[in-house]
Amino acid sequence: MRTKALAAALLALAACKDGSAEGGNLSPPAGFGEPVGITLAGMPGLPPQIEIRIAVTAGRATDPLVKPIAQAVLKGLGACPNFVKAGQEGTIPSLSFRVEQGKIVSATTDDQGAKCVLDQMVGARLGDDGMAPLDALAIVRFGTDGDAK
Repeated sequence: MRTKALAAALLALAACKDGSAEGGNLSPPAGFGEPVGITLAGMPGLPPQIEIRIAVTAGRATDPLVKPIAQAVLKGLGACPNFVKAGQEGTIPSLSFRVEQGKIVSATTDDQGAKCVLDQMVGARLGDDGMAPLDALAIVRFGTDGDAK
């Protein structure tokens, strides 16, 4: 059932590359490449709209990682209501993690809500074993159907 909901949410995926979003700064810090933003809709148990901006180590291609990172983030969001609640209250939460051999291998944070999501993401496959290591950042924003552009 959850897999079907995830698949439905990913079918609603709309990619954009505009580097900014209303309601807060969704730009990555130095050392990361241009972010790619996606908007997901229709995930049961979560807000009606989720925007995720994904950036990876500068010089690395982000586009092939958008779908698998979005899947990993959604898995974490479904298990971590405190993270979602903080985002709905106006915080723009971010998730920073390391990818080695095509999998999310480590993530550290002092924020307990983000730690919950990151713990769910560790182990997610993003590429093959030969994939070069990289750092990644997913910045999450929650909206309502009325926020859609």
